[in-house]
Amino acid sequence: MKNRDEQTHQPYFFQLNQTPFTKTAPIIQPKAPIAMFIKNHLKEEVLYTNIQEGQVNYFSDQPFEIDHQHDGFELLFVLKGELYNHIEGRSIRYQAGDGCLMNRQIIHHEETLPGCSVLFINIQLDFMRDLLNSLTSTQLTQPIFQFFHKNIDSPRPQRNYLEFNQITLNPTAVFWSLLDFLQQELATTKIGATFFRKGLFLRILDSLQDNNEFKLYELSLDLSADDLLVARICQWIEKQNGLTSREEIAQIFHYHPDYLNTLMKQKHQITLIKYAEQQKIKYIQQLIQQGKSNKEIIKLTQFKSESHYYQFFKKHLGMTPQQYRKA
Repeated sequence: MKNRDEQTHQPYFFQLNQTPFTKTAPIIQPKAPIAMFIKNHLKEEVLYTNIQEGQVNYFSDQPFEIDHQHDGFELLFVLKGELYNHIEGRSIRYQAGDGCLMNRQIIHHEETLPGCSVLFINIQLDFMRDLLNSLTSTQLTQPIFQFFHKNIDSPRPQRNYLEFNQITLNPTAVFWSLLDFLQQELATTKIGATFFRKGLFLRILDSLQDNNEFKLYELSLDLSADDLLVARICQWIEKQNGLTSREEIAQIFHYHPDYLNTLMKQKHQITLIKYAEQQKIKYIQQLIQQGKSNKEIIKLTQFKSESHYYQFFKKHLGMTPQQYRKA
């Protein structure tokens, strides 16, 4: 990072501790209990915006891409376009509607592409402790709250993080509105803003673990390279609702399709295509439950003909779509 960048953003964005406890990457230390940070990657430069404690600050410069860690937690969500999240030597592609909740001590940096708009929420440990203390024992068993609970006071936080994908990209969904409301409350000094910030952030976390809106995955950096690769392949297939091919998977993950197929069979005793078919039939069942007609489903699931759709359905469920609707 250039010295000019440090002088520009450090007074109100964050502190960059150059004596990290891992001795491999600096630690980002936000100055506020909760802060929002937005990067808009334009054609030749990036517009950086920070919103915290009633202040909005911004500047434009070259992309800030340096390996770093956090002394708290970071929530990343792609609003538009795409980026690559480089996590300890592994590159993960995120598109609009994708994101992650990054554990502290994990070394990473984000590489935004032109046209990308990405939002970050940085959370200090004390802020999160207060939120967890307000939850019931039942709420603490929910996946995201459990993630925080397991890692917040551990002397050695687990080397894990959460990824989430919005099932249907929908900027008008409640989740997106909650992000807007949080931004407004972070930008104001009006009475009650602190309480609104806490409540809105809890609502945001709760939305992320809503199975009807997001698919949520927990990933560990301690997995072997092959196990992590298979986990990411399964995640990709699920995200596509099975509407993919061996060739597309191979292109996405930069491996030969035969190798990925062999690896999948070794780990899960199933081929890539069989796994994709399992996800596709689940998607069809969801569409039927939503009241979609067979004609709409055929279009959404990319069947070449009505007869192909019926054959596929009967092969996997042992009945016709009409019989399934009446069951």
